[in-house]
Order: sequence, then structure tokens, then C-alpha cells
Amino acid sequence: MTKLSATLFALLAAGPILAGQTDHSMRMYDAANEVKITATVDSITEVSSGMMAGIHLTLRTADQTKDALLGPEKFLTEKGFSFVRGETVDVTGSSMTMGGMTTLIVREIAKGGRTLVLRDKEGAPAWQPKESDQSAMNCCDRMKNMNHQH
Repeated sequence: MTKLSATLFALLAAGPILAGQTDHSMRMYDAANEVKITATVDSITEVSSGMMAGIHLTLRTADQTKDALLGPEKFLTEKGFSFVRGETVDVTGSSMTMGGMTTLIVREIAKGGRTLVLRDKEGAPAWQPKESDQSAMNCCDRMKNMNHQH
């Protein structure tokens, strides 16, 4: 098991323990600490469960290596994005440390003249409906159920 895999496994195992923490301590995106880097993709990994689930890239710059969390593989595929080892990417994101491992939570990633927005400026995931969208969908569902009952 690689060091990255072992660390990700530890994070996944710690999920239930961490779940009791407050929203403030579990906030995954801090726009005040946002950074922009240009890096080379060293590896691509999919974590299938837990708080850090999704596609992770190991990114290498001239002086460091970073774990970067993108999002669900399905979302990336729907948007026509895939990554290969050795390609250069421009990343905007915010670092978070949990379980002794620092992960860059990616907001935007660009390559080949295309940019994929993964999160808004507050860190809300682009693949999840916004709260107002969810409320509208719930309202429509309730109305449909009412019509089927009569």
C-alpha cells in the first residue's frame, strides 16, 4: 500500500469519529486561503467513500507534491474532463488538513485551454443542487404527489 493510499484509508476510517465535529471545524473550503498553482499530474486515484471521496490527483510542482481532491468521477466525465499522468494543469483551490494529511480542495482546474469549475467561491460543489434549487425541486415533488392523490 502506498503512503497516499494508507493515509486516505486512515482518513476514511476516521470519518465516523470526525462526524461529531462542528460544521465550523469540518468546513472543507476556506476561500481566504485560496491558492493557484501550475503542476504536473503525477497520479490519478479514485477514493470511493468517506468525506474525501472522489477523484484525487497527485500534483507535482518544482518544490512540492500535493494531493488534490477534484470531485466525483461521474461529474468529470459528464463535463468531458479526464486526466493523464504527465500533463500540466492550472489549479485554484484551498488546502485542508485532516488526519495529518493536507489535501488541496480544487475549485477550478484548467488544461488545454479549458476550465472546469468544480466548486463555487464558497466551496459548494457544482455537482450538487444549490439549496434554492433543492427547495424548488422538493416543492414540485410535493405538488406532483398531491395531484396523484386526487
